[in-house]
Amino acid sequence: MGSIVAQHVAAQAPERVTKLVLVASATTVRNDTVLGLQRDIEALKDSAPVPETFARDFQVSTIFHPLPAEFLQAVVKESLKVPVHVWRETMAEMLSPEAQVELKKIKTPTLILWGDKETIFPRSEQDRLVSELRHSTLKVYADTGHALHWERPERFVKDLQEFIN
Repeated sequence: MGSIVAQHVAAQAPERVTKLVLVASATTVRNDTVLGLQRDIEALKDSAPVPETFARDFQVSTIFHPLPAEFLQAVVKESLKVPVHVWRETMAEMLSPEAQVELKKIKTPTLILWGDKETIFPRSEQDRLVSELRHSTLKVYADTGHALHWERPERFVKDLQEFIN
C-alpha cells in the first residue's frame, strides 16, 4: 500500500518528491489476488479480533525466502492490532476508482524494486510501471517475494543508498 500512496504524492505534489522508490508495486491493485484477499477480509466477523491464522497466512503469503520465526511472529502480532473494520476500509479505498494514479504526471527519477517470486503484483505490472514512468529503473530480486525489504535487507539497503546518492 505504501508504494501506491507514494505514487499519489509524486503525482499530486511533485515539488515534494525528488526521488521515488516503489517496492513491490503496481499500476493498480485490482487483480484476482487482491480481490480474493478482499473477499477473505469481508468474511471476517466485525465483533471478533482478526484471527491469528488469517494474519499469519496473509504475512506468509507475502514472502518466498524464509524469515526468522521470531521476526515473523512479531509481524503477525503487529497485524493482529489492526481491527477488522480497518482491514475492510483499507481494501475498499485501495480498490476504489480514486486509487488510480495518473502515472504520466510523475516526472521524478524512480527506482522500482520487485521480487521474482512476488504473489500479489505480477511482472507485467512492473513492465507497465517502467513504460509509464519515463525516468524509472527496475531491479528484480531473484527468489524473493513481496516483502523484499524483509527477505533481502542488505541488498535492499544497498540499492536504496545507491539510488539516493
